[in-house]
Amino acid sequence: MNSETIIMPSATHPHARIAIVGGGIGGLCTALSIHHHCGSAVSIDVYEQASQYKEIGAGVGIGVNAAKLLYKIGVGEAVQKIAGLRDGVWISFRKFDDGSDVVTVPEPDAKLKQLPVHRAEFLELLLETVREKGAARLHTHKRCRKLTVSVQNLVLSHIYRLTDRKGSR
Repeated sequence: MNSETIIMPSATHPHARIAIVGGGIGGLCTALSIHHHCGSAVSIDVYEQASQYKEIGAGVGIGVNAAKLLYKIGVGEAVQKIAGLRDGVWISFRKFDDGSDVVTVPEPDAKLKQLPVHRAEFLELLLETVREKGAARLHTHKRCRKLTVSVQNLVLSHIYRLTDRKGSR
């Protein structure tokens, strides 16, 4: 039986334990944000259904507001180092058939700019940061099969039933 039940904070379990289901960019950013704001007041587990934390795909553009948050949680400088160069271009639209320019908008002259990054590099950076900071325990081969929510004495409890990727309970 490869399953786990996680009981979130309640009167009988006062220490906050947080389960993040999904270990992609969003899940790891969430873990780092919670760790940044709550520190040791919470225990964080990140569950990924794949056999490893791995991203596929091309690039992702991190907007200025998201970049501000990455700096706030302590990974902004590291992301800046892996970000591509924009050569003064904020956005450019080109014709699909010949690649000719339709319109190009210059990058605003600002201290903080958009960050174009490769998904796999960004995920690896986040994964390394989670490990370095001890921000969360990382699990693979875990899939959320059931979520039960109950309210008792004005305390909200979530019970997650996690199984291994093959469906064993």
